[in-house]
Amino acid sequence: MVAENRVHALIIGINDYKNSEFGNLTGAVNDAKSFRAYLRRIIASLQALQDDAAIVKDEAAIIIYYAGHGASGAKPDGWDEWESSGGNVEMLCPTDIGTGTPTIEGITDRTIGALLVQLAEKKGDNITLILDCCCSSGMTRAAKLGGEEQPKGAVARIIERGVPPISGTVDADIWGGRGGRETRTVAKITHGFSGTARESHVLLAACNSRQQAFEYHGQGLFTAALLEVLSNHGLNNLTYASLMHRMRVPSGFSHWQTPHCEGKNIRRCVFDSWAKEADSAYVLTRLETIRKEGSPTVLNFKLQNGAFHGVTVGSTYDITDSDLPKSPPVCTATVANVFPLKSIVVPDNPAFLNDPQHAGRTVWYARVKQSAGMQFNVFSNDLDWLASVLSAELPEGQERIAKRVGIAKDEATADFVLNVSGDEVSFARGLRNSIVPTDVSFPREIPGEVILKKDTGHIQRIINSFARFTSHLMRTAAPPDGKEVINVSMKSLERKNFKVTPGEEELIGPGNIVNINVDRRGRYGLMFENISNTKLYLYVLDFEPNSGSISVWYESKIAAGNAAYGQAAEKYVEEELPPGGFLSLGFGNGGVHPYSFALGPGQDVDVSLFKIFISTKPTNVQSMVQDSPFVSKRDARGAPITPSKVEHWWATKIVTVVQRK
Repeated sequence: MVAENRVHALIIGINDYKNSEFGNLTGAVNDAKSFRAYLRRIIASLQALQDDAAIVKDEAAIIIYYAGHGASGAKPDGWDEWESSGGNVEMLCPTDIGTGTPTIEGITDRTIGALLVQLAEKKGDNITLILDCCCSSGMTRAAKLGGEEQPKGAVARIIERGVPPISGTVDADIWGGRGGRETRTVAKITHGFSGTARESHVLLAACNSRQQAFEYHGQGLFTAALLEVLSNHGLNNLTYASLMHRMRVPSGFSHWQTPHCEGKNIRRCVFDSWAKEADSAYVLTRLETIRKEGSPTVLNFKLQNGAFHGVTVGSTYDITDSDLPKSPPVCTATVANVFPLKSIVVPDNPAFLNDPQHAGRTVWYARVKQSAGMQFNVFSNDLDWLASVLSAELPEGQERIAKRVGIAKDEATADFVLNVSGDEVSFARGLRNSIVPTDVSFPREIPGEVILKKDTGHIQRIINSFARFTSHLMRTAAPPDGKEVINVSMKSLERKNFKVTPGEEELIGPGNIVNINVDRRGRYGLMFENISNTKLYLYVLDFEPNSGSISVWYESKIAAGNAAYGQAAEKYVEEELPPGGFLSLGFGNGGVHPYSFALGPGQDVDVSLFKIFISTKPTNVQSMVQDSPFVSKRDARGAPITPSKVEHWWATKIVTVVQRK
């Protein structure tokens, strides 16, 4: 609970700018005061920030709030390694920007990013950066967007003209190392406030980089919408993701401003790293009421997962009012129709909606209860014991097998094998589906994992985890015309003179296989090029066959008002890869750390599978994420679619990384 822990906030609101060429604001200070008042209602005191000894690493929530002007300017000479969209650098505008001798410059995204990484290394990653400003000068105040005039009386929080140019050495002591020494942060910082390292903090931004943030009648639209949700929902029941699901900017501004959220920890409770994270298995679902004259009213749920996520007709889901673990279901619903990125599920009994506490609620969550998809076949040298495990009823609250599981007749027809020896069970991959290319010499046995035969609940969890793992990994799709839409490249990263750059050698060989010799100092990055004529959204998931874990290395942003999941504002969610565009992961503009590999004790070879999901519409991949069912490994690192019938499509591609001593 936030009130029982320490919250440390730095709150900045700037109305007045000393340079007379820059317009003043009227609502930024009010917003800062309103945000401060909100925090004071949930915490007794606010103290100093980074250097306060009271802030113990991983035990405090740090909130940095800024309301004021933003700006963008040309990338300075000497910043060749700093990849930027359109050659521009984003910045926050201090009150004295453009004054003094030498001229005071803006505070760049590069500086902010470096400070956040340094703060996270010192105090922990429970950091929230809230920006009620805009940094894009690509849209003038007189412009139209989507056929709509900019609302009268609205003021954009941006300085568009006369911004002092950024010098190549500004704040170099922060982002480039002190005293000429190389720093660890260099590899972690990338362009834009939405490109700052995603592992150091969660970013709540008023708009995307091509939009503008407005104040209207003396208050920022984003701050007002943010405080409305925070004030009306208990923080213990609100994650960053569910906060965005509930946030709305006024309809007259929906084309102009779409708040965004991003970061590795968006499933945490807001401002709170101590509470348990949201369960990634819970999927955003919206209640839809369909009324047709002469027909009875129909109540359906629109599940924001579809074929892309492995949803199949006939599967059942528990419907809950929260995405937090062990939320009690209010009803069960069955999947009736599946589309590429959404599904229609029908509640078995809509009577729960008569409960006053659910009146007017439209945001719900769904967790798969029983899948109707591909059957996962398991085999054991003790088939009677295996049958008893699969049929065992577990105590209430324990995770049960949700995938379709059957017993194979031998290892050749099995996806997963359980070998019983005395009172213990070991595990291996079966031969039915070769999740690893056949020309890769990779032992089928899962090393180092032995479970007691009597631990039925744990064994069921292992089977269910590897069933989900196999289902998500083996599911494929291609663009309607069957053509490639992206080029993928993987290279080792080199660091010289504070610069991180990719090496010359292309590591991806025939069959999309990468062979590397493990070096603890080795760092790697992926590069993508969109060779299609369609804007694309990319999601890179890491599948680890020896642990059964699925983690996200990269995902697109999440937008407010469910813009990322099918509402009218979806087209204003910033695409990650426009036609002809490039995206770099591990360096450059992707905002994620470089990738490194390590072999476990006694291992001579290991395999990681990077599966790249591609879509023409933003979505959420968190429902695919899972930890390893093995405690010791939790910290280790479709058919073609007819184009004439599909508005949106998705595709996949796998890069196999083989690691050897």
